[in-house]
Amino acid sequence: MTSGRERLWREHVAEVREERLRIAYSHLPTIVAASVPTAIVCGAVGWGRIPPSRLTAWLVAIFVVGLARLALHRLFSRRGHALSFAGWSTALTVVMTIAGGIFGGFVLLPPGGADVLVVATGAITTAGLVSGGGQTLVSAPATLAASIAAALVPLGLGIYLAEDPAIRPVALLIPLFLFTTAGVARQNWRALNEALALRFENLDIATRLAARNQVVEEARARADAAHRDKNRFLAAAAHDLRQPLQALTLLVEALAGEALGERGTQLLARAGDALRPLDALVEGLLELSRLEAGVVSVRVALVDLGALAERVESLFRTSAAAAGLELRVVCRSGLTIETDAAILERIIQNLVANAIRYTREGRVLVCFRRRGERVVVQVWDTGPGIPEHVREEIFHPFQRFAETGAGVGLGLSIAEGLTELLAGEMQVRSQVGHGSVFELGLPRHLDEASESEGSRTIVVVESEPLEREGIVLTLESLGYTVLSFGMAEQLAARCESPLGCEAVILGPCGAAPELAALAVELLEAANGAIPPTVRIGAGEPGPWEWVSDASPEALGAALRARIPGGERRDSTNV
Repeated sequence: MTSGRERLWREHVAEVREERLRIAYSHLPTIVAASVPTAIVCGAVGWGRIPPSRLTAWLVAIFVVGLARLALHRLFSRRGHALSFAGWSTALTVVMTIAGGIFGGFVLLPPGGADVLVVATGAITTAGLVSGGGQTLVSAPATLAASIAAALVPLGLGIYLAEDPAIRPVALLIPLFLFTTAGVARQNWRALNEALALRFENLDIATRLAARNQVVEEARARADAAHRDKNRFLAAAAHDLRQPLQALTLLVEALAGEALGERGTQLLARAGDALRPLDALVEGLLELSRLEAGVVSVRVALVDLGALAERVESLFRTSAAAAGLELRVVCRSGLTIETDAAILERIIQNLVANAIRYTREGRVLVCFRRRGERVVVQVWDTGPGIPEHVREEIFHPFQRFAETGAGVGLGLSIAEGLTELLAGEMQVRSQVGHGSVFELGLPRHLDEASESEGSRTIVVVESEPLEREGIVLTLESLGYTVLSFGMAEQLAARCESPLGCEAVILGPCGAAPELAALAVELLEAANGAIPPTVRIGAGEPGPWEWVSDASPEALGAALRARIPGGERRDSTNV
């Protein structure tokens, strides 16, 4: 054995001894099964040559010892822990030694010495049992030696006392037989030890692997917890920043119409320039957090890619021209796909915006084409290209090229996440100095099972814009689909047909206190009954239940109590 196995052997001495003893005990039923028919054959041969009383007593002894061995095996199987190793080893040695002595003494049963047939039968029987013991008792060397000695000593004595002195030279075969049996037993002993060493080596490896896997799992659990904490923090931070950012944006736009003078106009323009990337960062963080939380639904519909191509070209024509780039959007007439139009358009917008941002000169080409049962959208650019060693990293959040400070590094990460929602694949090919191509591959028919997931709707009615936006964001964070209204005219226009909403959230409506009651009337008329309604704040009772505030806990508990089936996704502000 190698030094490593010897070390393991020393570390597991007690276990090795117990395993050897268990192996020896496991062979007892086999030994008994072989010895009983052998004894019957011996009895048939000795009939008429051995006095019946002696032969009967010998057969009874064989059966009694056999039963004792079976009982010992059963006891060991049930209560192997009850005695020490030495106790079980001694008990095994005793019963096997007695059994060997009884079989070896068969040739001593005839009075006045055995005849040739009895001697031959005894010698063959004993040789067979000793040989078998060399196989089955090799794990218990002391027991094997004692049983062999107990069988061969009376056999040798019986040969010496035989009727015919010519048989005596047969006794010389006993040492030769012992030598052969010992050699076989030694080989079996080595093989057994090697097998046990390998077994404990494997157990040691398995133990170390299990410990290592546990460490890895614990590290993974900590990393997952940290990732979840990060997502919650980013979502909360983006949520808290969105409202004041929108207020600042409105103030900047309002100031743009005032007479501020040249210096004031310049400062206001810089303020607007500073707000835009911050607003983009907040929007990106909100979208990324929704993606990672799995609360973005997919609404499948037939999408005219030609119309989508026209919208993309119209949206980016001005920014491409301002960057001195040629923008071409190519789509074959009549090309359609069954997918989520809003998500697909968002992905393409991110890819085109990135291409324009990083391309200094040349052109950007957007191609829509069919490839078998898939639709492929390719965005080509003549930008600097992407080195191969960073092509995987560009899809990670907050990864940007070093050459420019534009963008926040979330566009490609969001595009990849949205692509997975549409069961698509995103690939990139690039040559440094010559440009890149981002290829989006989508199935032409997306499973419509996801469409039903986003079918439930929560209606939010609140006259104050910031308050309404806060309620919408809270419901979005809980994963609900939201329709929000700030004026009675908007709600009345939408209630010309049933909205199919599952519940209604009424804000305080401080600027228009009559809006809450009017909203309930309009929704009841449109849907045929008053939907489950929750109102934020406190006041006079009505066809609603009051909640103290618009916290996620309060609104989530109120809605879960009224909408069986869990939370839903996405939002649309009206």
